[in-house]
Amino acid sequence: MRPEIFLFSRGTAIKMIDLHCHILPGIDDGAGSLSESIEMCRIAVNDGISKVVCVPHHVVGKYNNNREKITRCVEKLQASLNDEDIPLTLYPGCEIRLDLNLVENIKTGELMTMNDSGRYITLELPNEALPQNIEEIISSFIFVGIVPIIGHPERNQVIRNNPGVIYRLVGLGALTQLTSASLTGLFGSEIKKFSIFLLKHKLAHMLMTDAHSSKRRRPVLSEGLEILKEIVGEKAAMEMVEAIPEKILNGEDIDVKYPVPFKEKSSGKMKKYFSLIFLCVFIGFIFACAHPVIREISPQGEKGTQLRWDRETHRWVFKAEPPARKALQESRLPSFAQAVPVPPLKKEADRLIELQKRTLTKEEYLRAKFKGKEIVLPEDLSKNGEIEVKYKIGIDDILNIYIWNHEDLSRDVPIRSDGNVSLPLIGDIHAAGLEIPEFKTIIEKKYDEYIEHPQITVTCKVPTSLQVSVVGAVEKPETYVGPATMTYTLRGDRTLMSILSVVEIRPDADLEESYIIRGDKIIPVNLKALLEDGDTSQNVILQPQDTLVIAEPLKEIVLLGEVKSPGRYKTKRKTTVLDALSRAGGINSKNANLHMAYLARGNDILPINFKMLLDYGNMSQNILLNDGDVIYIPNINENKTFVIGEVNVPGVRYFTDPMDLREAISFCGGFRETANRSQVVVVRGDPQKPEVYAVNVLKMMEGKSLERFYLEKGDTVYVARTAIADWNVFLSQMLPTLTTTRVIQTILNAGFNP
Repeated sequence: MRPEIFLFSRGTAIKMIDLHCHILPGIDDGAGSLSESIEMCRIAVNDGISKVVCVPHHVVGKYNNNREKITRCVEKLQASLNDEDIPLTLYPGCEIRLDLNLVENIKTGELMTMNDSGRYITLELPNEALPQNIEEIISSFIFVGIVPIIGHPERNQVIRNNPGVIYRLVGLGALTQLTSASLTGLFGSEIKKFSIFLLKHKLAHMLMTDAHSSKRRRPVLSEGLEILKEIVGEKAAMEMVEAIPEKILNGEDIDVKYPVPFKEKSSGKMKKYFSLIFLCVFIGFIFACAHPVIREISPQGEKGTQLRWDRETHRWVFKAEPPARKALQESRLPSFAQAVPVPPLKKEADRLIELQKRTLTKEEYLRAKFKGKEIVLPEDLSKNGEIEVKYKIGIDDILNIYIWNHEDLSRDVPIRSDGNVSLPLIGDIHAAGLEIPEFKTIIEKKYDEYIEHPQITVTCKVPTSLQVSVVGAVEKPETYVGPATMTYTLRGDRTLMSILSVVEIRPDADLEESYIIRGDKIIPVNLKALLEDGDTSQNVILQPQDTLVIAEPLKEIVLLGEVKSPGRYKTKRKTTVLDALSRAGGINSKNANLHMAYLARGNDILPINFKMLLDYGNMSQNILLNDGDVIYIPNINENKTFVIGEVNVPGVRYFTDPMDLREAISFCGGFRETANRSQVVVVRGDPQKPEVYAVNVLKMMEGKSLERFYLEKGDTVYVARTAIADWNVFLSQMLPTLTTTRVIQTILNAGFNP
């Protein structure tokens, strides 16, 4: 017997999104069978739901639902819905029970994020307790760019007793889901009352069903939605079931309103210990006051270690200081070198090069480039018997056959596809593959039966079989009609140079990467060596039907800042930093800050010391560029700082006169309500060995300190939400983000739109 189907008859369009539904059959405590899953889908559609995120539980030791398993189950159920013509779209997700190793498991791809976007996760808190470090766990997600969505917080006893917990978690950047059945009273009046409290204080961001079956906890949003409209208004209510869930599915940022503060009521138990709490707070206040307003943070690892930039992982880690580096720094440098950074050790330089370009032999490089093809080098052609200069009659050639005193028998004849020609009196004669004298001898013998002493002349009138093709970076003649492939007839010595003499090569061609296709063989030819250096070993003798490929530029790079011609450039396969600078006309040496230049590659930042590269010839900095790389060389006179975090208008701020930290924050619209004003972080100097300061701006604003913190060019100001307890952890997690932000903001503010 089929369960009763809820018919949604309020006229709402079918476009609601349920981000939390245990609808997959047989993998957790949700739907027990495929038939029940399909019935739940019918109920969802009739209720006005068009999209559902399947979030089976993941609880270590109980429900081990990993990413691969969930994906497979979603695809299978979606196929069943398609067969049943049920208009519901399913998306993968997972309700993950709080665990200490979650961040690493998500980063490795073991656990499923919302719609597999890597941006949002559904987090399940224990019902009766919370870990003491819950805020640190939530912060660890935010640090790596993952937004936790806390499922049904209204049903957590600890949160109901201490709503300040959820207020702080939302302040850190977490989102929350409210269960529709909580608003209807299915879980009791206490949970319903607390759900309304969360809504009124903007601590709930979306409505979901948390459905587990087709009977007891059904996938119905409409009943809770009607109550939701009465509390927050129709527009905000519809956003919670349509617009916000849609952005989450797409992995987009959500602009949520700040929580409304509230005063927590003290319980009787708390009153009993009021004196003790007051004493602890007082002692903490005295301890806090003992700290200076401006502190330089010098994080220390284990003995003999320091915080250093790891070139392989592109992040700050604690490492032992190399003895050679330490000795080098302690040695006396000549006066002219005092202002120049210490050159990287050879080991570090080699590691940087290895990241960008593995040293390959010529043979290894060619095998990797032309995988599965037979490669013949130009210098080996003669050894392999590839040189062949004599003309042989080929298919589609047109021969002129002239017989003296027999003009009626003379004519032009084409070579047919079978290699034969048809001649008067003697019929079909095979010609393809023969040289002209051989063919002439054969037909003279044939005609000798009909003509006394025949005198015959054979010439190739149209040598179609001698054509070669040229493709790639060549200019197409204005009068040329047809495909991009152009054909040329081999004449004279039939060398590569003779073809190049009639071809117009584009200026951006990658001459060193060109090659000839000859049947199943590849003949790499260095046209630069041939045309510019006179290397005759590259002057290959061509054969009919060869195809010459003149390589196109395969990379696109961007140069910004203090270069003479900033912009976007098409480059060759083996372009290095110095090659790119030459394309941009070189550096504006008077204004360029050669120490603070960067190369942005995707999400990684590679500092490049152009001073060492250009002035001292340190070629470890001359790395091989990738497609899409962005090189930025700042102006030495630029005074700008980067302000990010909990300010109203984060971004780049320029200044000419001295500007202190409070002025920079005021230029960014001031602090947000969630900002931690007592620990504003300033990162300064070389990103590989930064100086980090913690500034108590709150004391400055309250007039308790007359100190001022003046900013320097290139400083990054970060305003956090919560107090920073472990500076070692904070720096190792946040410094790569801050450095990336510098480069990205610099590029965006350079006025260049790629």
